[in-house]
Amino acid sequence: MFQRFRHATGHGWRFVFGEAGIARAHLAHPGSGTMVALLCLGLIVSLVAASCQWPGRSSAMIGPSAGGWEVSNVWLGQEPTIRVRIVKPTNEVVIAGARLVMSKDAAGRIKIYRTPLLVRATAGGLHLSEPGGVTTNVAGDIELESADPRASSFSSPGTVGWFKDAPTIAVAGVPYAGSVRLSASVEGVQAVNEIDLERYVAAVASKELFPSWELAAYEAQCVAARSYAMQSMGLADRRGRAWHVESSTVDQAYPGHTTHERSITAAMNTRGRVLVYGGEILRAYYSSTSGGRSGSAADTWPTGPGYEYNLLPPIQAHVAVHASDASRLHRWQVVRTPDDVTRRLRAWGENAGHTLKSARAVTNIEVARTNRVGRPAQYRVGERNGVSHLLSAEQLRIALNTDVKGLPDVSGDDRVRSGDLEVTGAGSRFVIRGRGFGHGVGLCQYSAQALAQRGWSGDRILMNFYVGASLERAY
Repeated sequence: MFQRFRHATGHGWRFVFGEAGIARAHLAHPGSGTMVALLCLGLIVSLVAASCQWPGRSSAMIGPSAGGWEVSNVWLGQEPTIRVRIVKPTNEVVIAGARLVMSKDAAGRIKIYRTPLLVRATAGGLHLSEPGGVTTNVAGDIELESADPRASSFSSPGTVGWFKDAPTIAVAGVPYAGSVRLSASVEGVQAVNEIDLERYVAAVASKELFPSWELAAYEAQCVAARSYAMQSMGLADRRGRAWHVESSTVDQAYPGHTTHERSITAAMNTRGRVLVYGGEILRAYYSSTSGGRSGSAADTWPTGPGYEYNLLPPIQAHVAVHASDASRLHRWQVVRTPDDVTRRLRAWGENAGHTLKSARAVTNIEVARTNRVGRPAQYRVGERNGVSHLLSAEQLRIALNTDVKGLPDVSGDDRVRSGDLEVTGAGSRFVIRGRGFGHGVGLCQYSAQALAQRGWSGDRILMNFYVGASLERAY
């Protein structure tokens, strides 16, 4: 499964005191001597931990080399780090949480900043403002992490306590373990969190599932999230992007540092395990509520050059055991006027460059094609003048939820929850009856919980939803 090894050198901390080291101006407050001592102690412990954790690393190509598939800088035998964009370009970013944060330059020299630290973009880089009026201009990017000496290294590595006790810094009010890279562009400042993959996976699981759900459901979720993350790392590295994934549901919901023990335990129990098909790590999609039948990745997302991964068999529709009845969105209903439907579809068509941009009076929406398990994959939208338009189920869901000036914003129970629906009615209203919440591809989270309650293991749950995949250990 893994090929083309090459060596990459790890990086450690180097202490340099003096002009470029720990500046007295940044520690000129009561207790600064104690803080320096604690800081040094914390950094020494971090050095010891790092020297054990990050020996020589090797990167690899994931999947077959024929056709030049995805290249990923993942570390075999070692846990990789993932880069998560947590703040899109904005006017300013506030760094807080830890009393002190630190950066190091290319030579390994450490600089300390007091918080709250206000960061703005400048023409040549970044402008940093500390309390008391101390300012610093930085050319290019800066990477910050907590200077809190209470490092998680004081807990045994690989334990729940080690996960929970990680030093964090807060970005826009949200705590993050690991480091945060700030960079400037003409659009403003953006922030990218670089964090150990298992910490990321545990945090995603804590956001995706309800806190009281079964451990087996969490284990299945962790494997799916890790697989999606590692496949995304390959895509991003191949495309030269500075981050691997977004922190929103554009990729996976990432809430920052988590202390939820069940999520952490599930990540530890499944450490390094991923879903694989034909030597490729799956982009293991998942959604909240299937409504009783699966969707297909090939019907939902692009499949052209660069997106061939959406054609892999395990993420297409299969006959599977579904049990999402406990979800209040297993079945749902929305009522809209024909004018509302027409205007939202037209607005979406204008944004997407679709033929619906010319829609004037929608009279009916019918299923044009279903997938192998009967879930609608494509719809035909008809107009009064006889013109019809074809669009995918996911496109229809997004189009019906498009906000339009002059109409109420779509929210709450008025939202169309999935593309698995039927539209009936005439005259003054359309009745939209739907099944499930989300695209329905891959793991159904509510079904995972129900199956876990029946005694299914995390592995069995995964094999139910990703038919034909295998479970392998990436590190």
